[in-house]
Amino acid sequence: MAKGLFDSPLGHEAKDEIVAVGEPLAVALHGVNRAQLKLGGKVVVFGCGPVGLGMILWLKDRGIDDVVALDQAPERLQRARVLDAEEPLAPAVPE
Repeated sequence: MAKGLFDSPLGHEAKDEIVAVGEPLAVALHGVNRAQLKLGGKVVVFGCGPVGLGMILWLKDRGIDDVVALDQAPERLQRARVLDAEEPLAPAVPE
């Protein structure tokens, strides 16, 4: 890893691939914290990229079981299914 202003607290032995997931997971956690969710609620996650998948992880960790995931990419929806999103959906695109 390159040395600089943003050195990882994990040390210089940490692989870039591991350190790189920290930022999207932190953004996702911040979003979940700001949402002030209540158990039993339903949540829709728009987009199943790194931040969206991170949100699904944090939501499940908080006990939110009813999570709908939306994305156009089938491979991203498959990842949401693996993370236990209840209803991974690909919205229709108007022609």
